[in-house]
Amino acid sequence: MTKKYLVVGITLAALFAATTPMMVSAVGDFLGINKAIIQVDNHFKGIAFLVLANGLIPQNGGIAAGYGVLTSTDSTRQSSCEGECTVNALVVVTSHAGVLDSELQNGDANNPVWHSHYVALGTPTDPGCTEIGADFQVTDISFSSPGQVKVNNNVIGLWKAPMTDGTFLVGPPSGQVVSFTLTPIGLENGNAQAVCISVHQIADAKLISN
Repeated sequence: MTKKYLVVGITLAALFAATTPMMVSAVGDFLGINKAIIQVDNHFKGIAFLVLANGLIPQNGGIAAGYGVLTSTDSTRQSSCEGECTVNALVVVTSHAGVLDSELQNGDANNPVWHSHYVALGTPTDPGCTEIGADFQVTDISFSSPGQVKVNNNVIGLWKAPMTDGTFLVGPPSGQVVSFTLTPIGLENGNAQAVCISVHQIADAKLISN
């Protein structure tokens, strides 16, 4: 039986209409979060989110950063998987060069296209992450890019993202979004020994659930 994932019950256009882009300068703090919206469609198991940033969001590289939906832990969620999967994963959008970790980069590690991931984070264990005082270290990540990412000046959104792809299962949204920078350790030929995550800001979001 073919799985059917429907659009989360709010279009990207509606999400963009829910917040008005501000007049910002190119030197503004694009990782500063002004407003955020998260929507979860419990019936069709989809998630969407939007961030209104304090500065223009770069689209042509020169950054290693992203935004994501924070999730809470639910130990019962393993039963929602068809097999073994990473539970309580986050869904994030990132842009970076040097690391080849997404299908949307089209095989080019230096392609900074904005893309999404399912990702699991843990306590930093790599010396490179602990030395820089990183908050987290990536422990598991999807190569697929769930949903669709759209950037418009200082607004970024992800929509049509399923809560699970059968390998990762997004945890229950906590009602907060996060902005962060990432630092690859031991980078060679597009592969990193470790990826360190440093939190820039955690912000409350308007959570819509239907």
